[in-house]
Amino acid sequence: MCADGLVQSAVAVPLVAPEPVPRTPPVESEPVEFEPVESVPVVGPAPVPRRSGPAPMADDSVALADPVGWALVGVGAAAAIAGGVMVGIAASRDRTAESAADHDRFLAELEGARVQQTAGLVMFGVGTALAVGGVVRLLVVRQRREHPRTRIGARGVTFQF
Repeated sequence: MCADGLVQSAVAVPLVAPEPVPRTPPVESEPVEFEPVESVPVVGPAPVPRRSGPAPMADDSVALADPVGWALVGVGAAAAIAGGVMVGIAASRDRTAESAADHDRFLAELEGARVQQTAGLVMFGVGTALAVGGVVRLLVVRQRREHPRTRIGARGVTFQF
């Protein structure tokens, strides 16, 4: 027993090396002979050799590969939807302004609704213009039948039309 009142114990474990595992020598096998198989005639078109590298794009997929056009369509659609929601919320605020308790509160609610409606209409117009611009870009790229040149480099993103 120690001075703290705790019991100490020690267990002695003898260190013994494990017994080696006997290794078996590799077995040499006899060569196996296969019987020749008669060839089977192939019916159908001749195989087409495959090219290395990316496959050429079809005419319709050239426009699908234009990230700038799709970005314009996506951002424009999102902005137009957000503008439409803002106009709807402004119309709701305009209706709730009529139930205001006093004249000053009515004017404040009405002015806030008008500002929100104007901002929503501007956002809707800008979003629509971006979306239409993106669609026009996709159509122009499709007619050009070549890839737009968009590069990301040390100087930033460059666009070549």
